[in-house]
Amino acid sequence: MSGSALHIMVVVEPDRATYLDWPSLRREAVERGAMISLLEISESGPRWVVPVGPPGEGAEVPAVARDSGTVATGSGPAIIGKAFEAQASAPTIQTTEIRLLGGEPIERELASSLKKVAAISMTVFDNGAFRPSRSADPAPAPIQARDAPGMMPPPPPPPVPAGESSPGAVAQARTAPAAARGRTGLRRGRLWAMLAAGLAAAVVASIVAYFVFWPRYPDTYPLGPSDLDSLVVEVTGQRLEAHVPDTENIKGTSPSVCGVLAQIGVGMIASSDLESKGPAHYQVMGDLDGSDKPWADARLFDSPERAGAFVDEMAAAVPSCGTLYRPNDRGAQRAASELTRSGDTIRFLYGRTDLPNPLGSDLRPVVVKRYENAVFLLLFDNEDEDPSYADRIPSS
Repeated sequence: MSGSALHIMVVVEPDRATYLDWPSLRREAVERGAMISLLEISESGPRWVVPVGPPGEGAEVPAVARDSGTVATGSGPAIIGKAFEAQASAPTIQTTEIRLLGGEPIERELASSLKKVAAISMTVFDNGAFRPSRSADPAPAPIQARDAPGMMPPPPPPPVPAGESSPGAVAQARTAPAAARGRTGLRRGRLWAMLAAGLAAAVVASIVAYFVFWPRYPDTYPLGPSDLDSLVVEVTGQRLEAHVPDTENIKGTSPSVCGVLAQIGVGMIASSDLESKGPAHYQVMGDLDGSDKPWADARLFDSPERAGAFVDEMAAAVPSCGTLYRPNDRGAQRAASELTRSGDTIRFLYGRTDLPNPLGSDLRPVVVKRYENAVFLLLFDNEDEDPSYADRIPSS
C-alpha cells in the first residue's frame, strides 16, 4: 500500500450516483498524491465499492446502485467508522477528505459527527461542484422585549422640587455598591459556569470518542487480543495489523455456500457473524515480509466451539465450490478443491481458474488451523505449502 498521508473518501448516496465523476476524482488524487476510495451508503448500510488504495489501481469503477434508496438515520457514525477502518488498513493516512454526494439529512448527520474529529473534513457536491459542508444551523436570536402594539408609554415621573433629590436618585446612590458587588459576583459566576461547561464538554467528548471510535471487541475465551498478537509473532515472525473485514463477499458470492471461502484474502467471516449486531471480533491480517511468504490471517471467536464450527463450515463448503463468483469481481471465476483434513486443520487449493496461462488456473495452497478459540489461515503464493508455518501453530 502506498505511503500517502491524504485519503480522498468519496461517499455516494444511491439517488445521487448519477453525479459521480470518478475519473475526475481519480485525477485529483493522482495530482495530490493521495489515496482514494468509494463508499456507497444506503438503507442497508455502508459498502465499499472501491476500497482505499492508490488512484492508479482500479481505473474502472463498478457501478453504484442507482435507485431511489435513502440513507438510514444514524448513518453518520457508520461512515466515520468506515473512514477509521480505511486508516487501519493504510496506517500512513493522516487526514481524510470526505467528498459527499448525498442529501441534506446525511450532510447534517456527518457535519454534527465531525465536529470533534479534526483529522476528517467534508465537502458536499451541490450544483455541479463540491462546496464546504454546512454546519448545524445557528440558534435563533433571542426575542427582544418590546411594547405591545397599541399600548401607551408609561407616564413621565413627577418633577422634583429644587434642592431635593429624587427618590430614584437616593435609591440608586444607596444600592450602587451592592450592585457593583452583584455584577462582580455575576461575572465570577459566569466564569465558573463557563469553566464547568468546558470541562463537562471535554468529558463527554472523551466518552463519545471512546465508545464510538476506539476499537472494541467482544469478550473471548480463553484467548484475548494480546494472546493472539503473541501467537501471530511466534507463527509468522512479525506483527500484523488489526482489520475489520468487509462482509460483501460472504453476502454476494454465488453459490451462496461459497461465501465463507470467497472471504479468503479480505478476512475470515462465519455465517453466524452476519446475525450478530455487536462489534466485530479481533482479527489481524496481511502479507508477510519477504518474497515467497504467505498471506496470513488470524482471528478470535467467542469460544473454542465457535472456532471449531467455523473450520467445519469452511470444510463443508469446499466440495460445493468447484466454481464460484465473487460480487463486483467482473466475472472472475474462482474455485476450491482437493480438501484434506486432520483434526482441527484443513488444507485445500483455492484461486482463479480463468487465467490465460497454459494450465488455465492459479490455484494455491490454503491451510486453516484452529487453536483454542483462535483460527489461523495461510494462503501461499507458491504451488507448494511451507509446512513450518502450520507446525508453529499450537494444536488444541
